[in-house]
Amino acid sequence: MHVNNCALEASRVFEAIWQVRQAEGPCDATHSRVQCMAGLALDPAERPLSLRVVDPKANGVDPNANGVDPKANGVDPNANGVDPKANGVDPNANGVDPKSNGVDPKANGVDPKANGVDPKANGVDPNANGVDPNANGVNPKSNGVNPKSNGVDPKANGVDPNANGVDPKANGVDPKANGVNPKANGVDPKANGVDPNANGVDPKANGVDPNANGVDPKANGVDPNANGRASLEEESRARGPSLESCTTCLFPSKNLNPPSVRQVVLVGKLQAVLNVSRIEPIGVCVGLVFARHVVGQRLDGVDRADPRQASRAVTLG
Repeated sequence: MHVNNCALEASRVFEAIWQVRQAEGPCDATHSRVQCMAGLALDPAERPLSLRVVDPKANGVDPNANGVDPKANGVDPNANGVDPKANGVDPNANGVDPKSNGVDPKANGVDPKANGVDPKANGVDPNANGVDPNANGVNPKSNGVNPKSNGVDPKANGVDPNANGVDPKANGVDPKANGVNPKANGVDPKANGVDPNANGVDPKANGVDPNANGVDPKANGVDPNANGRASLEEESRARGPSLESCTTCLFPSKNLNPPSVRQVVLVGKLQAVLNVSRIEPIGVCVGLVFARHVVGQRLDGVDRADPRQASRAVTLG
């Protein structure tokens, strides 16, 4: 290949040859730049600079490997010397499509197939006679009315039961759809218009239990099962240590049920600590168990938290 000195400077030619020779492998760190340029010669007949590259495999000069790579300097002879990717000119990137006569529908929103109108770009659908039902609420299939946009359903004779509370199927007003929620406004038609949970009267909150004739034993300390007497806990708190010489708090109970198996086991351990033969429970009330033992000794050494600690006295009341 002959390279005109006016078109390409000699320095660039030498640099290109240097890169090619290094890539092909005949030059390494032990060779000098002059030795690597041994294939460069001048053709005295034609005067322009002639490039010759030695092919180590053929042990000769390869005219095809002339040391110039058209892809390395941005010049492609197949593209008439112009590389669109190298000089920033790309016909596909500037909105011009030669297949559609210079117009790219994706770039400017114009579709030549739709007569210059893109329905997706401007909201106009030519198939619907220029009207988009999703844009203005007009549906040509339902005579110009879109029920989803204005709440009117033509199938229900112009009445939407969900919008105004009128149910045409029931020929009247549906209480579930007329804006009245029996649970929200305190009116329950099943309870004759009175909702005890909404009018401020809650039998569980004010201490009144209709099942116990208006008396709640948990709220006022009166146990109807004891014929109007106060519970054992209230009596013990009122009398204090003088309740009975042989009665005291044995251990806590979490509920009002009879003593459980665990409580009986604790009573047995307490018998061994106090050296007594028998402990008789006499009542269970509000988390406390009262007991009496047959020996007649006062169980002052029993602790609430741990019955096995018989050194601290328990104060009632």
